Amino acid sequence: MIELLRKPKFSTWNAKIDYDRRAAFIKWQKILETCIIDFQVGSQIKAARFVKRTFGWNAYFEDVFAVKSTATLRSRANPILRFLKWCRLQQYIGIPFSEEVVYEFMKAYAVHAAPTFGRSFVGSLAFLHHVLGSKTSLSCVESRRVTGCASKLFLNKRALKQREPLRVEHVRMLESVCLGEHRMGLQERILSGFCLFMIYARARHSDAQSAADIHLDVAEVDGAINGYVEARVRRSKTSFSLERKTRFLPMVAPIQGVCDDAWALSWMKCMDDAGIERGQGKPLLPQPLASGKWSKIPLNAEMTAAWMRHVLERAGANRDDIQCYGTHGCKATTLSWLTKHGCPREYRLVLGYHSESKHSTDVVYGRDNVAAPLRYLDQVIQQIALKKFQPDLTRSGMLVPGRVAGQKDAKDNSAETPEDQAAQFSDSEGSSDEESPDHVEVADAVAELVGHWSGGLEFGAHSLGYARHYSNRTIHCFADESQLTFMCSRNMNDHYEVLQDTPCVMHPMCKQCGAKIAVAYRRVVGKGS
Repeated sequence: MIELLRKPKFSTWNAKIDYDRRAAFIKWQKILETCIIDFQVGSQIKAARFVKRTFGWNAYFEDVFAVKSTATLRSRANPILRFLKWCRLQQYIGIPFSEEVVYEFMKAYAVHAAPTFGRSFVGSLAFLHHVLGSKTSLSCVESRRVTGCASKLFLNKRALKQREPLRVEHVRMLESVCLGEHRMGLQERILSGFCLFMIYARARHSDAQSAADIHLDVAEVDGAINGYVEARVRRSKTSFSLERKTRFLPMVAPIQGVCDDAWALSWMKCMDDAGIERGQGKPLLPQPLASGKWSKIPLNAEMTAAWMRHVLERAGANRDDIQCYGTHGCKATTLSWLTKHGCPREYRLVLGYHSESKHSTDVVYGRDNVAAPLRYLDQVIQQIALKKFQPDLTRSGMLVPGRVAGQKDAKDNSAETPEDQAAQFSDSEGSSDEESPDHVEVADAVAELVGHWSGGLEFGAHSLGYARHYSNRTIHCFADESQLTFMCSRNMNDHYEVLQDTPCVMHPMCKQCGAKIAVAYRRVVGKGS
């Protein structure tokens, strides 16, 4: 088709990122080709043809979307694809955009979709104008009845329920798993260490996965080990401007948690024993393999959250108490502790990697603005470990009087009454839904608008059927007619759904199944020749 269709390789994380990005590019190519003269690229293609130069879609998208993440490209393209599919069914012209057609779409289609869909669709229209130079989408964005309808539908959204911060007892469970106090394998200990890094480093899942140059800064004083695990993140979600995108975001986590032993030392040793490589372009928590080894691809937020809940349940947590947990709650945990303890707001902003624009020069020239806030965080963690401060109790019982600093309390078996309180720190709206994405809403629209996209592989020789993983959406190929085993040697189970038809868009594709399909195709071609 075009240069986007190269054979995908998943030997490295960067190769997987490139494959996902090309899959997003193909969606935008189909959108632009619907009416190319409505976009700025139309005149650019015309000018290239006039001087007899070849226009490359891949190079165009790489430049235009240079500062846009792949997740943003997908989230902005999907509402437009659904709009174009609806226009085909109604026999309307979708692009160029008409305010009348867009408004009818909002009233006839968006009212039956998720309450947030209308606002997402309007945001996609604005994206088309500001990024791709659409000539007709701006009039729809400026329409008072279109934006008013989107706002009215958004009001039907349920009240914001953020991921709850983890209770202290569950943080202790994760530390005990990481320290090897439970009968769990090396993979579970590494997973718990990664979750603890998100908790104590106040890190989002995507930022923690991208942590590079991770190392220990440890000092021993009077036989006691103290210190931090430090890392640098290049492209974080708080990097809005071009200047911030070119600066590293330092992340620091205390190695000592609410247990007696240092969780970070055990975590780093477990990663060394497992042979997990750390550095730029390598995920901090790769996908675990059935063989006990690790792939080069990062584990996504949805699967990390599910695995964390499973480990907590095995460690003794009540299932009902942990169903509300997710990776975003890990970032909110220590920030919630600090808020309840009365930590100054400027300290919490620094520890949460937020800054006010009028004080941005302090962040640039201060060099180590996190030093004083970290000392405050250390004190709060120490008070929780000594049970001088119990953030899961009600406000009247959080700070327990009559306790001597530095003295350990006897084991308290009294039942605790946690307070149902949401996290005090919220991030961008999109990140709060990353652990519960809507996988199937846009499937039909993508199939109809994008058409067939194989990612460079030939699937014509395979007719045994396909299945898709419910959570990570990976497509697998069956090895035989029984449909009990995949070509990658994995077994069919309740985590997969059998696809009735061959997928139009082969993304994301299991790399082992894809490789064996390619081998089978070459054999068929060889016999035919």
